[in-house]
Parts: sequence; structure tokens; C-alpha cells
Amino acid sequence: MPEPARQTAQSLPCVVVAARQARALLSGYPWVAPEGLAEGRRGLSPGACVALVDGQGRSLGTALASPRAQVALRLWSREGEPVTAQTVMGRAAAAWRRRASLREREDTDAYRLVHGEGDALPGLFVDAWGPYVAMETQTAAWDPWLPHVLEALQRLERPRGILLRRRVPGPGGAVPEGRPELVKGAAPPGELGVRESGLRYRVRLADLKPGLFLDERENRAWTASQCVGKTVLNAFAFTGAFSAAALAAGAGQVVSLDLSAPVLARLNANLRLNRLDTPRHEAVRGEALAT
Repeated sequence: MPEPARQTAQSLPCVVVAARQARALLSGYPWVAPEGLAEGRRGLSPGACVALVDGQGRSLGTALASPRAQVALRLWSREGEPVTAQTVMGRAAAAWRRRASLREREDTDAYRLVHGEGDALPGLFVDAWGPYVAMETQTAAWDPWLPHVLEALQRLERPRGILLRRRVPGPGGAVPEGRPELVKGAAPPGELGVRESGLRYRVRLADLKPGLFLDERENRAWTASQCVGKTVLNAFAFTGAFSAAALAAGAGQVVSLDLSAPVLARLNANLRLNRLDTPRHEAVRGEALAT
């Protein structure tokens, strides 16, 4: 992928934002829909960095463009910082440093490295799975900048392999669910063993849902702290991470409910992996929303 041209804040193409959208941006909202653009959309390509102004010419910051998408612009900087190779790599490095305490833990090797807007990298998500890294982009705006993200990850994380999944919504809003592509290094095995808070799980990185939602790690820890001696229902149980956390913390009884038999089989396998397949647990196949 070619590197985008270097830009300064003064040389960026200018987009005029409609009054209602400008108020939303000023209140903290990070996205601009196509209907929120008053002028300047024509000629933009995915990945372009633009300067945002309101109808009076007042600066609203800079944004990453994906002009034909349902989210046409994603806020990059309220202070007017342009998107460059250096800012992309710098923000990726800052996100990596924020997870230092996780890397130091011996009981966890699977966790989220980059969480989109929360890490000032809008529409980009990166997960660490043991010695592998999986990236997901939710906007075509990242296509020209991915080489710099990859360079940062290789320098910092030194993974065995990096996977990339593009989940960019089409014109009608439908999100593709294709398999990820290997963009660096070696491919992971079909099933990979990872650890979170001392519990072990088997995940499949080629799947859209590998088997563990890493952005729920803190919620699992909180749930575990609340369920000692309690009876717990885990509806939409999926592969059982919340059930395992509850059982390991000392829940008196856990019922795992899910409609998918293959998913429940993976749930039971995870419990056996952690020696938690006890009479305190029951797996039930059923519809959680049934009345």
C-alpha cells in the first residue's frame, strides 16, 4: 500500500460541517454522517485526513475520511493534529504502553491492545492472542495507513503472526464476515490455547467470533467477584467464559444457556480444560428470549 502524502494542518482539505453535526462534535460525538457534511466531500478518498470547520469557519479538528460510508468522517484530533505515519505509530505505541500491566501478568496472554476511539485510533481494533495478533478495521479509511500500524506492532509486540480482518460495512450497511488474511509472519493453528486471569480457553482465530470476547475481561472479573456462593444464569453463554469465571470464583451453581449445540460443546470443553466440569454446572440448549 502506498504511503499517503505528508500533510500539515494548514494544507489539509477542508470540510464544512452542518450546524447540527457541528454541535454534536462539540459535545463529544466522534463521527460525522454523510448528511452532516455541508461542503467539501467531493474528491475525498478513503484514508484522507481533512480539517473540519463549521459554517462560520471555526475549527472543529481533523478527521479520517471514508466518504462513501455510513460514517463518512471519524474524528482524529480536536486540536487539529493531522494523520501521519508518525501520529499513527505514536498512538499505536501509546495504546501498547497502556497495556503494560497486562503483559507483566503471568496468568493472562490474551487481551485487547487497541480499542478504536478509546485509544484515539477510530475504527481500528487489535487483539493479542498469545504469540499472535489479530487486527480488525471497521472503516476503509484505515487501508492506506495499515503499513504503519503493522510496523508499530512488529516493533513493539513482536508477534509470531498478524491477521487482518476487514469488516467495512457496504453501501446498505451489511458487514462482511469473511475470513481474516495473514499479513505478517506465520499463521496460527486451527485452535489456539490462551489464558485470561488464570483460566484457559481454546480459540479459533479464523472465526468471526474466536471464542473469547476480550473487551469483556473486566466485566468477567467483576462478575466473578459478585457470585461467590450464588446461583448464576449465563444466558447467551457462547463458549462459557463468564461461566468459567463464575465457577472458578466459587459460584454455588451455574446454568449456561445457549441455542447452539456446537457452541455448548466448546463451552464444556473449556470447563474441562479448567477442571470446572462439576455438578455445580449445567449446560442447557435453548432460546434465552423464548416466552
